Amino acid sequence: MKKKLVLLWEILIIHLAVHYLVISKLLARKWRKRLLAKIATEAKLRGQIKTPLLLLSSMNNKRLTDIKKINNLNFCQAILSHNFSKPKISIDAVNNSHSILLVVHNSAPYDNAGYALRTLHEAKAYQALGYQVTIVTRLGYPWDLAKHRELPFQTSRWVDGIEILAIGGTRQYKIDSDLKYAVQYGQKVAEIISERNIGLIQASSNYINGFAAYFASRKTGVPYIYEARGMWHVTAASANPTFRQSERFNYEDRMEQLVLNHASANIFISDILKKRYYQNKEIPALIIKNCINDLSENAIIHKNYQKENPFKLVYVGSLVYYEGLVSLIDVVAGLENKNIQLDIYGSGPHQAAVERKLAQVKALNVFFHGRVPSEQVAGIYRNAHGVVVPRVDCEVTQMVPPLKPIEAIWHGLPVIVSELPAIVELMQGLNALLYAKPDDASSLKKQILSLRDDYQRYVSYVPSDIEYIRNHRSWNKEMAQITELITTKS
Repeated sequence: MKKKLVLLWEILIIHLAVHYLVISKLLARKWRKRLLAKIATEAKLRGQIKTPLLLLSSMNNKRLTDIKKINNLNFCQAILSHNFSKPKISIDAVNNSHSILLVVHNSAPYDNAGYALRTLHEAKAYQALGYQVTIVTRLGYPWDLAKHRELPFQTSRWVDGIEILAIGGTRQYKIDSDLKYAVQYGQKVAEIISERNIGLIQASSNYINGFAAYFASRKTGVPYIYEARGMWHVTAASANPTFRQSERFNYEDRMEQLVLNHASANIFISDILKKRYYQNKEIPALIIKNCINDLSENAIIHKNYQKENPFKLVYVGSLVYYEGLVSLIDVVAGLENKNIQLDIYGSGPHQAAVERKLAQVKALNVFFHGRVPSEQVAGIYRNAHGVVVPRVDCEVTQMVPPLKPIEAIWHGLPVIVSELPAIVELMQGLNALLYAKPDDASSLKKQILSLRDDYQRYVSYVPSDIEYIRNHRSWNKEMAQITELITTKS
């Protein structure tokens, strides 16, 4: 009996040991898989392509999300190692339908930042020049954003007399591979082109829209223009310098160059951007700067400033790191005893940093109001003395200008801006402005005080500046460059 119990005990121990080894092996495999996935994710976030591709490919029992990541990384790797032929469709192929399709990342009424406003301004200018214009937003937008996910599906909306189309599909932005997403996106765009007899496609940043336009153009024979409003990977690298050395940065840079080189024509938002990215000299290139709708209400008001009253400065726009708002708050907080006030309006990814800075300085002369509807901006300008746009000096701000300074002068306000190449280019011919050295608090402080102390001189420049904007910074006049190109070539 005793021997039998010992034998049973030994069998039990062996059985437990086997189970322990099996479970340990399974757990080790699971932990290894988790570790590999974590390392791959971290490498991907750093902008690497080869390392996460190798790690994910080595994993057994891959999930659908892992397979999608591998497909996307494989496509990125192919782009980095492939040479592409020159464009096949000339701008000469524009038909006489006088119908243009704008292919964009986002739009009103869902988004009202500078990108969406520029799209609407361009569409209305085309319309004023005699063209029928339709806007189509990226595949899945706006429902691919958490803030819009609960909105009812609506394929068509009208904003200011412009039809804006939304398209749905099975592919998801930044989840499926860029190739699969852009192919389905391009197929949907091609269907719209055929249904509406579109004569020209204009795709705007980023390369995903350009890639969809490329596919639609090849499918329908309709030429496409690619409009580089900025380089989003350069924006990311300005915030995170190590990203510039990554494979992902090289991939996105290559993709932007691909859609530019294969387009029938290029549009750039500044001459600085054109000099860097215009490579295929066989196709025409235009510079379409930020402008003003010269039919909109402006405010030729001879403002004055009484020294016993607060001198009111405003910032209206997106809250992003390169706008320099944290430094602006510091500077104005230090001018509380000078009776200078700052009101900040807007929202964006840098909002938490702005709110932290306000809590830290506890200034009684700086106020944050959050986002306001675009139709309220004119009223904000009417109650202010000047606008400040204190952008920091980085690669993206050197190449891409804001709309805010032109808009402010149009509404009757002198402006203080950072002396950056893209802003200097935009503001040529205007006088109601002061330049501050970027990232220089003492220079910004000096120019704020100069504007206050010599306010009537700067305000006196506004009427002639408004006339200059009307003649040289009008959307209708600027967009006429494109319609003249189309007419000449076709």
